[in-house]
Amino acid sequence: LLAGTTAVILRQVNRRVETNSQAMRADIVSSHNLLQIAESEQDPELFISVLSGRDSSWTAAQSELFNASLLQDRIPFGLQLQADRLPALSAEDAALDISFSTDMMEAEMIAEYPFTIEIGSGLTETVTLQATSVYRLGRDRWLPAPPKSEFWGARETVQGASLQMSVPARDMELARRLLPDLERKLEEMCRTLADIECPEDKQVEIQFSTNPAVLAATALPHTARQTNNALRITLPTPTLVGLPLDEAGYQALFRGYTSQMVTALISRFVGYECCQQLPFYQALLDYQLDQLSLKPWPVTANSYERIRDEQMLLTDLSGLWS
Repeated sequence: LLAGTTAVILRQVNRRVETNSQAMRADIVSSHNLLQIAESEQDPELFISVLSGRDSSWTAAQSELFNASLLQDRIPFGLQLQADRLPALSAEDAALDISFSTDMMEAEMIAEYPFTIEIGSGLTETVTLQATSVYRLGRDRWLPAPPKSEFWGARETVQGASLQMSVPARDMELARRLLPDLERKLEEMCRTLADIECPEDKQVEIQFSTNPAVLAATALPHTARQTNNALRITLPTPTLVGLPLDEAGYQALFRGYTSQMVTALISRFVGYECCQQLPFYQALLDYQLDQLSLKPWPVTANSYERIRDEQMLLTDLSGLWS
């Protein structure tokens, strides 16, 4: 009798927990969709009202991402969000994973987003990346919030011949795969780009940061900093950018990180300080990235033929540049 009564009570408790979990899942998705509305309508007041105010520096970084249109887009990594294929999330979406903490006060949401990458000759390809976000239960609703230190784990180091990475444990597995690929491109850069003189004893350190402000900073060319032993490049850790689901996603992410690394090193070697003559400097960078098969060069033979056939003048340069 006791065992039967206990089983009935446990079944009722589990049913209530499941019901509450479904309701909380729907509330989290609702908050997420509000963020998307705020970004699509460029409504900063709505955006701020949805965020957790627990950490002012994190909130300020989210505002930077919002102002740069990088909350979900990853243009600096060559990944353009397919906004037209991004409907409001549904709590019933099978691809949406939401897990709760033991006290049911915090949740981790993993969603999938489609991105377009340029592959040259005017062609594009679609890849899918996973985005991870943290929500905490506020006074009235669930709010996007900064992850705790336990979310990232301890910082670890992975070492190569000329490249080392400092990375949170959460992204260590992906960093181990990125290391040899990035190191290979580093050597290719020094060997291929005739105008770039790499020191023979070069040592490069990539510091993967968990600060979302670093993600916002990738919108502009940045420069590697000289430390005692290496040239240090600070980049957002992969979880902030998006995690690949397959080989196509990995290759797209790899090219994005390589482009960021090459940009930082070239800027260091040529002494560029942001953001002087930015459009021209970005064009020069794009030409170098094309030589490394990282970004397709948009100017083709047809472009020159159009200039010749239309007999463009100096007054037409503004439109031509675009």
